[in-house]
Formats: sequence, C-alpha cells, structure tokens
Amino acid sequence: MKNDERKRCNRLFYKNKSLIYTFFNIFENELNHLKQTHPHIIDSWKYYKEFEKIYKDK
Repeated sequence: MKNDERKRCNRLFYKNKSLIYTFFNIFENELNHLKQTHPHIIDSWKYYKEFEKIYKDK
C-alpha cells in the first residue's frame, strides 16, 4: 500500500467511528484463530498494528 493510500484510509477511520468498529469486529472474528495459534504473525503486521491503535484511540 502506498503511503498516500494508507494516510487516506487512516483519515477515513478517524472520521468514521462506526466504520472502524465494523472492520475491527470483522478482523477479530476472522483472525481469532490465528491470534491464538500464531500471534507472532499478526505481531509482524505493521499496518494492522496501526489500525488497532486507531481503534483503541477511539
């Protein structure tokens, strides 16, 4: 993902709380097994960490 695209996505999430909650719930459901069995994989995802930070800041 290009830096400009990432910034646009981040702004979109910051502006729209319901959107970030929706995506967070989808990711939690889909990634639950992976988080439990291979947390090191998710820990290596830079952009997912940014997304989680945005979610936690809301």
